[in-house]
Amino acid sequence: MLAVTQQLMSKKSVVVNSCCLFPRLVGLEPCPSLLLQRHMAELLSLDKDMAASFLNSVLNQLNWAFSEFIGMIQEVSEPCLVCVFT
Repeated sequence: MLAVTQQLMSKKSVVVNSCCLFPRLVGLEPCPSLLLQRHMAELLSLDKDMAASFLNSVLNQLNWAFSEFIGMIQEVSEPCLVCVFT
């Protein structure tokens, strides 16, 4: 039991290969709309205030999503450590 605990505690992170999770997506490249990219670039370059507000909004949403993701990962991993120690 102690050896298993030490192994779990020594692992800093687990890398999951997305090819294993989604085998049908192997070889597919992202395909963003070039028209949308051009339109957004034009809008954001014309209005600096709107560009700053847009970027602030995007970064706030990314921060929130990442914080939620980290919280969920911590909730999932905590019971596993409790089970190992008991």
